[in-house]
Amino acid sequence: MQNFKKYIPIVLRVSVAFLFLFSAYAKIHPSPTVKAAISNFELTYLCSLMDMAYAQIISRALIAAEIALGIAILFPFYLKRFVIPVSVFLLFIFSIHLSYVVFSNGNSGNCGCFGELISMTPLQAIIKNVLAIVALIYLYYITPKDNIVKSHKYILALFYIVPVVIMFLLFPFDIGDASPCDNSSIKEIKVTDFVKGPPQKNSKFSEYIGKVEFETGGKKINIDEGRKILCFYNPECDHCKDAAKAIYKMEKSTKNFPEVFIIFQEEGADKIPDFFTSVGKSYKYKIMNAFDQPFDFYKVFPSQYSTPGVVFLWNGNVIRFMDGIDKNKFTPEKLEKALKKK
Repeated sequence: MQNFKKYIPIVLRVSVAFLFLFSAYAKIHPSPTVKAAISNFELTYLCSLMDMAYAQIISRALIAAEIALGIAILFPFYLKRFVIPVSVFLLFIFSIHLSYVVFSNGNSGNCGCFGELISMTPLQAIIKNVLAIVALIYLYYITPKDNIVKSHKYILALFYIVPVVIMFLLFPFDIGDASPCDNSSIKEIKVTDFVKGPPQKNSKFSEYIGKVEFETGGKKINIDEGRKILCFYNPECDHCKDAAKAIYKMEKSTKNFPEVFIIFQEEGADKIPDFFTSVGKSYKYKIMNAFDQPFDFYKVFPSQYSTPGVVFLWNGNVIRFMDGIDKNKFTPEKLEKALKKK
């Protein structure tokens, strides 16, 4: 029993270190590139809180802090005086923010704690943070007083300075980038005239899509004319492929199925042929930049939404909008119900 107790501090420190380091890694996990991953973290999880200029700074500083704390907690340098208290404080701040998210928006969606690598609801993340805080508090009380050595301060500072420098060197950005943090909502409308459909309008999609030619189409498309299915995909996203396959299956079995158009993120565009091979059919598509200025993809598909996105448009009006892999995700049943209004 005595031998077991002496290993408790080691187990706790390694566990918390892994939590911080894995969290940092997950936020820059390639999706499909490291650059896209950190941009996705900024767009999806920070844009709702701040302007893009600040999001780019905070994302790098936050990931560097997670790396620094993950490393520092493995070393006996100012554990009790600095490392453990700062770790608890950071987890506490995260938990307060997550609690606000649950209170204001409900317990849905991915909190972003582990980026896109592991999806975790806000409540699950709060529980994870509380367990980590309890472990750190226990570790604080069983840890002996710090051995005050002046050189340890400089070592501890390097634990943070080095990751910060690396993050900003590996992921440079322009502070003057146009912000893609568009928090405008895509709102559905109810159909009253099931023969002609709703009155025609100019949708936000046509501002960009209506002025371009879709690949393999050979002509300009008026996305606001008639019934259209507009999809927003990442070429390497398995969920996007599944959605495209389901839509193709519906198309084969549904009379007068709307024409389908796809907007692809530029990242991973070389995989588009493989995407269509997997789906079983090629559709008219357009490639739009998502992670560099001018952020065209997110001008059409606001950054608070997640791929796969599927929009059923009728005369420029959004009849059904689905996104991501959570509560509002695309399902054939949801689309079929909307299509019956014809």
